[in-house]
Amino acid sequence: MINRENYQQYVDKYFVRSKEILQKDDVNPWVRAQIFIRKGPGIFSYKDAVKFLREFTDLEKNGGSIYIKENNSRYEAGEVVMVIVAKIQDIIDLETIYLGDISYYTTVASKEYDHEKFDIESLQLDILSNVYTNMKKIKNSIGDRDIIYMGARHWLWSEDKEIAHVAFKAGISDTSTDIGASSVDKMGVGTIPHALENVYAWKYGQDRGVVEATKAFDMYIDKDVSRIALVDYNNEEIDDTLKVVNEVGSLYGIRVDTCGENYMQDAYKNYDFNYENNKLHFYMNHKKISIDPNQLKLWFGRGVSITGVYKLVKRLCISKIDRKIILSSGFGNIDKVKAFVDAEKQLEKKLFDTLGVGDVFGINGLKISTMDITHVGEEKGNMKETHKVGRVSKYNNSLTRVL
Repeated sequence: MINRENYQQYVDKYFVRSKEILQKDDVNPWVRAQIFIRKGPGIFSYKDAVKFLREFTDLEKNGGSIYIKENNSRYEAGEVVMVIVAKIQDIIDLETIYLGDISYYTTVASKEYDHEKFDIESLQLDILSNVYTNMKKIKNSIGDRDIIYMGARHWLWSEDKEIAHVAFKAGISDTSTDIGASSVDKMGVGTIPHALENVYAWKYGQDRGVVEATKAFDMYIDKDVSRIALVDYNNEEIDDTLKVVNEVGSLYGIRVDTCGENYMQDAYKNYDFNYENNKLHFYMNHKKISIDPNQLKLWFGRGVSITGVYKLVKRLCISKIDRKIILSSGFGNIDKVKAFVDAEKQLEKKLFDTLGVGDVFGINGLKISTMDITHVGEEKGNMKETHKVGRVSKYNNSLTRVL
């Protein structure tokens, strides 16, 4: 059973390490965190999300607050369903389990409201089958490159070990939680989340968030752990990569996780195409590229795009910088994976070394919840708006204070 003593094994490793860094660096400001569900409408539901925050931390003791939408009530896509105001060390290592609780119960409640015929046991079996099938397809597409399963916060904490075990059977290399990795006698992996960068952006300035968070990781985390910087916080993936390479000599690699609100830095947003034989044709770096029209957004759209990653890789090559590249965000979609692999062949350029993959559950109506920190400050009543580029503050007057 999960409790205050053992909950961290169910938490993504980068949140656990973030708390360790903040404690050792004596950094503990107040933050405002908002939770929303991207896909909707649906029926918002939860069971233990508030309980986790009350019982596993000192949030209540330290004067924190929780505002939440009425349980089992209708929500709209993108609507803020929960707001937490707390000291950062009280909540940073709980994100995985309270988001998983919301995602699971909202998915189930929404399916029941839509009168779908299903039972929980069958749904779980479908997920396990789909995880194996989808991970196997991804692994077969990328060959000997690594996959990290990062989907723990998309589903209930108690199911993570079994899901991870199936993912390992399908060929993944690692998973982001200790409980998931324990299924094959390993430990979870992970370095830096946006939440940690948010705190250091507040402390040192927005343009220093990526670098200072990486420097803090390098200072306080065991040297056997690879130093991997998360470079999309400012939506300046190229510039922040160059900064962190210059200032963190031990850097092993970078992770790109650009959110769906943003175009990657220097990515092509459109191009001159010729349409012939059901293909779009264009030239890039004197090479003729041919793609399926359905891949247009994967090349030129928002989020982690082919042209955005290509421009980043090209800049690193020009600068003679050799670091590993980890891509995440949307790579549970086999079509996206195949598009990147095909692009590598046409561009004659390797675009990634490892994929971080979350949603491979393959079920209709999955309601994944997301948390963003939007404000940070020394005092609860005097916080400064500070957030990842593309994720602005939202407010919902229908939330009720429960703590």
